[in-house]
Amino acid sequence: MKKNEDLLNGFGNIDDSYIEEARIKRREHSFSVKIASLVACIAVFFSALTVYLFIPYGNPIDRYSDSEYYGVISSIASLTQTKSYKNRFERLSNNILNALGAVGKGGAAFAPSVDADMEFMPEASAPDGSVGGEYVETTDNQVEGVIEADLFKRTSTHIFYLNGRTLYTYSIEKESSRLKSRLDIAMPSDLSYILGGTAEMYLSLDGKTVSVIYPYINNSKGYSTAIISIDVSDPESPSTKGTVVYSGSYLSSRLDGETLLVFTSFTVNKAEYDKPETFVPGVTEDGKTECISPDKIVIPERPCAKRYTVVSALDVGTMQNLSSLALFSYAETVYVSKSSIYAVGVPYFSGAEAGNYTDITRIDYGKEGLEKKDTYTVPGTVLNQYSLDEREGVLRAVTTVGEGTWQGSSASLFCIDKESGEMLGKVERFAPEGEEVTSV
Repeated sequence: MKKNEDLLNGFGNIDDSYIEEARIKRREHSFSVKIASLVACIAVFFSALTVYLFIPYGNPIDRYSDSEYYGVISSIASLTQTKSYKNRFERLSNNILNALGAVGKGGAAFAPSVDADMEFMPEASAPDGSVGGEYVETTDNQVEGVIEADLFKRTSTHIFYLNGRTLYTYSIEKESSRLKSRLDIAMPSDLSYILGGTAEMYLSLDGKTVSVIYPYINNSKGYSTAIISIDVSDPESPSTKGTVVYSGSYLSSRLDGETLLVFTSFTVNKAEYDKPETFVPGVTEDGKTECISPDKIVIPERPCAKRYTVVSALDVGTMQNLSSLALFSYAETVYVSKSSIYAVGVPYFSGAEAGNYTDITRIDYGKEGLEKKDTYTVPGTVLNQYSLDEREGVLRAVTTVGEGTWQGSSASLFCIDKESGEMLGKVERFAPEGEEVTSV
């Protein structure tokens, strides 16, 4: 009890000035701690911001460097990434400057997409044939001996008519002519729906095989082109022999002897680089799909569109795909001579003085398949397949030149030796200024 009283008396004797002094020092210490904490937080924030803004970008496709399709991946990435930046600060600064520039001009800048669909020029077609007799007529409108597809094909004894999914066979017996058979053709198992009015067919030179081309869409794979072989050696009892499917939308085709040349267009929509089938076209035989190998993919020096023109050679007798070549960043124009295929690249602009240039790649074909030979570059743009022609080893090309230049557009003719690539002759700007090629 005595001790408690002494403790209370001791507290009572404390000078109040000491208590106030201690209180002020505690406040000063607390304020100092807060200031130090704030400074530390600011330092951490700016350190993190510096790391975020200035840490170098890693190339997102580097992890695919071991892929056999790395060259294709690099080309697709170069078209997908509109500009490459060293770090986020450079990208942010560029975006701010662009925004200020757009405001100063009264609006945002607009650049057309390089993936815009190009115009497709349908080809003319007519009858053809031969079964159990002489070869009666051919559809070789542009090049003699290079046959084009149709809905009617005939021989000296029978007419074959394709109507949608049905093949009809008629006898040729004057007033006794009649329907001999009707075959409902089995469609590919992955077919979602057929593109209306696009099916067409060929008849082999021996008159024993009909090859039907069906462009269709699969909900998961997109556009595909099926070649269905039908045995018509007995016209009254036709039967399906086999099917080969090429990925991509159907462009055109030709038949030379027993070799069917098929041209499709494959567009890269959403590439998943660990899944080649999403960015590389393929061929399906016997139900098994294989992507075209890297050594069969042609990449130009100046890719400007995420699209392939795919050239394939098929033996109509055996239904074996002889070979396929995929030309990356090429247009939809293909010209076929008696021994060569000429695929037209997407035009690229070389400046106000030079205008547009176009690459034309030559591919030789035969019983063994396809072989890429050479690429020729001509000033201007190629309108369609009828702007190209080969005669006696010379490729002749008519182009629209001068588009986007101070001179204005005109037309030019170029003659190139197909073997040496030498420009043998040319007639430049022979059309009035401002004109362009509309037909050849």
